[in-house]
Amino acid sequence: MSWRLVYLSHFISQSYVSRHPEVICIDPLSSVYALANRYDQCRVLSSSLNQSTLADTVFVPGFCLAKRNSTDENLKLMLENGIRFPLICKQLATESEPNTRKMALVFNARGLEALNYPILLQQFINHDARLFKLFVIGKFVHIRLRPSIRNLSPSSSGENIFFESNTISKEYSVSPLNVAGAVDNEHTALSMRQRSLLLDIARQLRTDLKLDLFGIDVVECSGEDILRTSTGACGDPNVNEKTTVRYAVIDVNPAPGYSGVPNFPEHLENLIREKLSLPLIPVPSGTMA
Repeated sequence: MSWRLVYLSHFISQSYVSRHPEVICIDPLSSVYALANRYDQCRVLSSSLNQSTLADTVFVPGFCLAKRNSTDENLKLMLENGIRFPLICKQLATESEPNTRKMALVFNARGLEALNYPILLQQFINHDARLFKLFVIGKFVHIRLRPSIRNLSPSSSGENIFFESNTISKEYSVSPLNVAGAVDNEHTALSMRQRSLLLDIARQLRTDLKLDLFGIDVVECSGEDILRTSTGACGDPNVNEKTTVRYAVIDVNPAPGYSGVPNFPEHLENLIREKLSLPLIPVPSGTMA
């Protein structure tokens, strides 16, 4: 059984941990469970970022919980939360249930009728088909650029696009939703500003979420969404109008797959050693948050 399955095993319960205080959890189960529902996750992330020093630069795209298939009601919810088409629509459960990775891109009011409810409706942010993947292991953070969904526009005639999220942002994903050549990790270096900001995001969320093993998906607004963001129409009404480039946190997942993260076993061992107050082992230099 992999470490990830052990980490998420249903045999480890909050009640068991409560009865055995000698058991040390890498991450509190309550912190993991707090992210198990996408709507709750968005609320937690939004609260964390809005109250931080990153609030002028980093945000969670506008979102709302649509409980039933009522177009009028859901359009009203969108208006109240500053959400525009196109939308990315996600099942509420993040893990352990069928279809949790199935999502939909919705371009108009008619498309709302074809969704399964309840569901999370969220503003889609154009980001030039590039996604920053942050892999957090305690104080160590590995940043990787991944393919993502191409830029989209609202369309009165556009049909919904249904897809599975894990087919879009793998290292070498090839999908009609991707843009060929948008990501080249071998020849694309992060700017110092980008790296510093991404590390600040990891540090802030690590503190507020009380997690040490988790992944963060971040996108940089592009094109028209830069302008919308700066005028407060990108799902965040409290935006400084002088802002030109902002970043959106679009997902956080406890215990992600760490395939490709350099020296992962050593970083994980050092995290465990920290929890046990043991001396750390030497690890080649990397990025610390």
